Amino acid sequence: MADTPARQANPDPATVVRWMASNNPVFDLLKCEIRHAEPGRTCLAMPIAPEHANTFGAMHGGMLFAFADLCFGFTANAAQNIKGVSSSAEIHWLAPGLVGTTLLGDAREVWREGRNGLYDVHLSDEASGAMIAIVHGRMRFIGGTVMPDA
Repeated sequence: MADTPARQANPDPATVVRWMASNNPVFDLLKCEIRHAEPGRTCLAMPIAPEHANTFGAMHGGMLFAFADLCFGFTANAAQNIKGVSSSAEIHWLAPGLVGTTLLGDAREVWREGRNGLYDVHLSDEASGAMIAIVHGRMRFIGGTVMPDA
């Protein structure tokens, strides 16, 4: 009987999130930081800099949306180390993100079955706790591992 290689257990989500962060140019561009990662939940932080502002001096909605997409994408991909892509998302802007503050993105898995998952991201001002936006995102899992050799 031939020896078959033992299947490795999935790496923990924090390891996958760190790997994703080290290989994601947008994470670097936005100067994000990992605050927390566990199965089904990731919290990232992002300083709001002048280059993130819109015409009126508040954080540009597209930049906010990009940050939220990172948050739920990292959460979804890290949970089981299976590649997934955002298939849709909806954002509710509630208050302006102000230049000079730090934005927190707390993403949580709401539902996951088969090749689909739903995620909520609460974006808030770190210092005041004020809610800036809420994003509802959908992931489609396309297969394959996120981390090579995992």
